[in-house]
Amino acid sequence: MQDETPVDQLLNEKKAAAEAKQQKEMGHWEQWNKSRSPDHLEPLLDLYQPLIRRKAQEYGSGAVLIPPPALEAELTKHVIGAFESYDPTRGASLNTHVQTRIQKAKRYVIQHQNLAYIPENPAGKIGPIARATDQLTEDFGRIPTPQEVADHLKMPVKTVARIQGAVLRDVPGSSVLSDEADTSMHLGPREDEILSLLPGVLTPDEREVFGFIYHSDPSQRVTSTTALARRLNKNASRVSRLKSSILAKAKSYL
Repeated sequence: MQDETPVDQLLNEKKAAAEAKQQKEMGHWEQWNKSRSPDHLEPLLDLYQPLIRRKAQEYGSGAVLIPPPALEAELTKHVIGAFESYDPTRGASLNTHVQTRIQKAKRYVIQHQNLAYIPENPAGKIGPIARATDQLTEDFGRIPTPQEVADHLKMPVKTVARIQGAVLRDVPGSSVLSDEADTSMHLGPREDEILSLLPGVLTPDEREVFGFIYHSDPSQRVTSTTALARRLNKNASRVSRLKSSILAKAKSYL
């Protein structure tokens, strides 16, 4: 028998890896599908977290006004919807079905990416402000004030506050759980009402995360996913999903 060429060997290895991955996905899906239990959903979602993050980066690259947690929450919703509607008797793999259903998130991006007009020069500062806010949140363990962001960037505080305010105003519901601004300073009356009622519809784990994000003492608030994971002794992907779930519930009342 003729020996395999290096190319053949590589292709066969990739095929075997793909088949093993598909079997693993189906194993988790079948276990979850029997009970539709959240406990069995988590390991299945873990397998699709790389896809969710990749699609969030892809879809959000031109939508500067959509906070990453909001976009990931939308993508997660469609992935779970794909799990629920998947029918293995139709021949398509679970991954193919998910890849098809997740395309529906593009409509959400289109609806939100052009909600506001920010002049070209200030718009170019959105990225640096968001990155500085994220870095300072990690350093401080809380959301930095506009003044602290301005000092870090050597930028006028009025510019920082104006751009943060414009982004928050033009993404309904994005202030809830956003890592990128001091949301407590920008919540409107309707959002204040929602936040006061939201704990009643959250799971215990969601309430724990919510309690840190909207602590009654602003100096004790923690919004960074990484910092929350350390504080709660939970996996970062688990905390990210909890934040996404809270955001989805909050948006349903807006």
